[in-house]
Amino acid sequence: MADYYMNGIKVRFSIADYASDPMVMAITAIAEDDEFDAVLSVNIGSSIGNGTLIPRNCTFIDTNNNPTAVDFLRSIGAKQYERFGEPVYGYSGFCCYPLYEFPDDLLREMDAEGYEKHCKSYGGAFLMAQRRMNAEMFGADLFG
Repeated sequence: MADYYMNGIKVRFSIADYASDPMVMAITAIAEDDEFDAVLSVNIGSSIGNGTLIPRNCTFIDTNNNPTAVDFLRSIGAKQYERFGEPVYGYSGFCCYPLYEFPDDLLREMDAEGYEKHCKSYGGAFLMAQRRMNAEMFGADLFG
């Protein structure tokens, strides 16, 4: 397991889902001495526009409350997610949040158990979201 240092402080990670939307991955950095934690992600929904859902290994990054998060995430191997060659952002109020993509092996290294639970939750939520979209588009649940 790799050591991670955020702003000069050794941290470990917790990966979970947001209760209100299990498709959205929550990432928290926790200081080694448990003195503080910083939620790096933000829950602004699982849609990235035009009926496209957020990939399971992606999350919006809370650059409003954690302005150094992007530099840190890049340093450990995450990158900004692109769609059609353009970076994807989510918006809430006056804030703009970049969508970041994490390699699966990095997420497993950060918190294997948490990431596996997220993958299972994501799968079920993704299926339900697909059913909802089909019902809206075609007037019926094609999977039911």
